[in-house]
Amino acid sequence: MLVLHVIWIIAAILVTCAVILWIVLLVVHSSAKRRDRLDAGWHDVWMERLLDVLDGAEPVESLPIPGSKAEMEAVIGLLREFGERFRGSYGGRMSSVLTQIRAADFGLRLVRRRGAEQRIRGCALLAWCGPSAELDGQLHRTLEDGDPRVVLEAAAALVRRGAVEDIVPVVRALCRSGAARSLLARDVMRQWGRTATRDWSTLLAERWSEEGWTLLLEAAGTAARGEWTPLVVPLVRHPSPGVATTALMALQESGDPDGAAAAEAASRHDMESVREQAVRTLVVCGDPGRVIPVLEDLLLDESFDVRRAAMDGILKLGGRARLQGREPADPWQHELFKEAGLLASSSS
Repeated sequence: MLVLHVIWIIAAILVTCAVILWIVLLVVHSSAKRRDRLDAGWHDVWMERLLDVLDGAEPVESLPIPGSKAEMEAVIGLLREFGERFRGSYGGRMSSVLTQIRAADFGLRLVRRRGAEQRIRGCALLAWCGPSAELDGQLHRTLEDGDPRVVLEAAAALVRRGAVEDIVPVVRALCRSGAARSLLARDVMRQWGRTATRDWSTLLAERWSEEGWTLLLEAAGTAARGEWTPLVVPLVRHPSPGVATTALMALQESGDPDGAAAAEAASRHDMESVREQAVRTLVVCGDPGRVIPVLEDLLLDESFDVRRAAMDGILKLGGRARLQGREPADPWQHELFKEAGLLASSSS
């Protein structure tokens, strides 16, 4: 009897737990459906409002302030959708809309939340809000965040807002957090480089890690300012192949003839990736009369990719006639000559 009694008690407890769980799931499901209905309703209402304002049919002042967090998120989601769909054509008006609906306050609250995903969303939102020292200050403080994704989003927001007077703290934060390895970090630096006014001589005189050099060289490549060329040329000899390659890419972007000698020396580098980029840089920066013979020698490189880059360079610089009628030295050369149309029909 005692055993049966214990079994009945356990069964009753399990049934009770099952009922409670079912009630909880029902409440959650009902709440989710209600939230979906509200979101759909706000979506319809705000879509018309926003399009009228973004198209200039209504003044931005006609927009009300969202009355709840859910409504604000629905509006921001719509704005994000418009931005992606219309590829930034509403960029100028977006900022005015965000200011009108007080999205900056919402973004600040998100940036200060515990969840990393919320902080990321907050930084992304603040990137599009209007000028504000408070927002810029918060984003600069967020560079100290412990999550590299948040640091990266804060850096991107600061650059997007044009709020980076000194890039050094931004680069150090990206390197310290590990975010510097991201391709997005390179995109951020390239965006900053296009409008950078920083004195490159002092910036490139700093002591940087491998990741730091890579980021700065990405920025230098888009800055297209010749004054940094003498500072970048020595970095072609950097022990890190990644830094050397990025330095060559920056020189290629500049097209500065002063980078040709460094590129020619790098064409004999141990690393295939460095040699391949050196060829591309040499084609842009060097004098054809000197470069073409160097590229001809590289048609015997141990890397097929380097050989292909060399062949592309020779053809681009008008050196086809120098190869016409020449016998390929090996099967790889034969393939490249065939692709370039340099073989007689009988040889193909």
